Amino acid sequence: MYIINLRQDGINGNAFSETEQLFHLNRHRQLDQLSEAELMQTMEHKNILMLVHGVNLSITDVLSFYLTLDQQHVKSLATHYDVIIGFIWSGGEARF
Repeated sequence: MYIINLRQDGINGNAFSETEQLFHLNRHRQLDQLSEAELMQTMEHKNILMLVHGVNLSITDVLSFYLTLDQQHVKSLATHYDVIIGFIWSGGEARF
C-alpha cells in the first residue's frame, strides 16, 4: 500500500507539512520513501482505493489501521482495486 502524508514532520497531527511525503508501506511496517514520479508510475492505468483516516489518531494508529485494511483488501477487494493509497492528514485537536 502507498501513503501520502501531509503531517508536519510526518507525525504532528496538529500541523500540515509544506510538502507531501510519499511512501510505500510494506507488510513489515516499514516505510520506503518514494518520489512523486515513482508513485504516479505505480498508479498509472490502475483502479485506486483511497483511504482517509478519522481525526485525532496517532501516526502509529493510522498506519496500523491502514495495514489491517491492506490485509483485508487482499482477501476481499483485490479483484476490484489494484492499488490502495492511505491519506494521512492533520486533524488538529478538533473533535470533528
